[in-house]
Amino acid sequence: MKLRNLLFGTMIACAFVACSNDDDPTPEPTPEVGTGTLIAGLDSKALTKANSSEITSLIVALYRADGSFVQSATLADNQPTEIEADNDVKFTGLPVDVEYTIVAFANMPTTFNAAQSLSTVVATPIQLPSGAYSTGGYPMSSQGIDKVTLKANTTTFYGYTQAEFDAATTEGTKELVAANSPVKLYRNVAKVNLNKVTLNVPTNEKFTSGKAEVTLDAAIILNAANTSLAADVKGAYSTNNWGSVQNLTGNAFDAGTWFKKDGTTAFAVKPDYITSESAVTYTEANYIATLTNTLNQAALGTGVNTGNDQLASFYVFENHGEASTSKTILTLRGTYKFDAITTNGAPYAEARTEAYWPLQVGITGLTDGVKDGVHRNVQYDITITITGNGNLDPTTPDVESNMFVKTEVVEWGHISQDVPIE
Repeated sequence: MKLRNLLFGTMIACAFVACSNDDDPTPEPTPEVGTGTLIAGLDSKALTKANSSEITSLIVALYRADGSFVQSATLADNQPTEIEADNDVKFTGLPVDVEYTIVAFANMPTTFNAAQSLSTVVATPIQLPSGAYSTGGYPMSSQGIDKVTLKANTTTFYGYTQAEFDAATTEGTKELVAANSPVKLYRNVAKVNLNKVTLNVPTNEKFTSGKAEVTLDAAIILNAANTSLAADVKGAYSTNNWGSVQNLTGNAFDAGTWFKKDGTTAFAVKPDYITSESAVTYTEANYIATLTNTLNQAALGTGVNTGNDQLASFYVFENHGEASTSKTILTLRGTYKFDAITTNGAPYAEARTEAYWPLQVGITGLTDGVKDGVHRNVQYDITITITGNGNLDPTTPDVESNMFVKTEVVEWGHISQDVPIE
């Protein structure tokens, strides 16, 4: 089975009589009442635009209204399955006249256990992998808003279109519930894209002419959250549509812990060494992308940019709101040179061998929407305009300083940040 079908249709799945755990605590129904069958459709297409490389494993679980566990099944990447139709996840032998909540979990750690109360499961902390996330494999979960009550001796189809339901062949009675509303998966991470950098030192009454040069060697994420929760089944979807899986008990990484001092494994406690005033060379641990862009501005007020090719992308956990003491930061690092002629005819020169142009992701440069930090399932498209010599310390972004950032929310939802930084 190809996982593309799982994501871009409703979902291919297995007959969970074969896949389900023998220890699943599903009570035996009485013969007089009978049992029900549930076939649930899953879809991540509309809101996540996922592709097959993003799913490595999938767990679909059922819980009662009180949160107690009923059944689950695990589908691994490209695992052969027994299927009755292309687009179904099937649970059989279920007690009827009971309300069930359908919850899906993708790419969870191998230690993840869905066979617990729902409140315990969704509060499971998910650790950031040692290499962070790259192109896929990050955790996903559904909202827990998908609920169904089964009827005796009836096959219930959840989330399918009328045409799919009409085409389905089953024994006995069948019923369509939540038509056109399959269970949706949402990413538990956000994606931060550095799309373009422009150098544009503006005209200034102090100078009659001038030129500037910036050579960028890195884009760095600081204060990336260390953990996430597995899912959110009661979050403020009216605020950001995806709920929140922020782990308030998890600690965000200090900025300095993304760097190894002197190329060793020793981490600095404070980030104050990450300045041009330090002669020590540092190597990265995670969340750093190498850049090789040199921008030469020949005259004041005439901008030059890196072009339309995306420069870097990072996946980060949620980090937002008043509870977040260390906002997630994206910073550029590089060298800065500025040469000008003052209005009295004197030459002026300025240079920094290590400068930083930082911004707060999900905050700086936003004009509308949620502006309190990093949220799940959101893509932050960031463009930066450098207008000056930057900062010596990347951990203290100044929203009034000399860099312009534009942030835009686009289809994961997307957020674009367009930020000027001096």
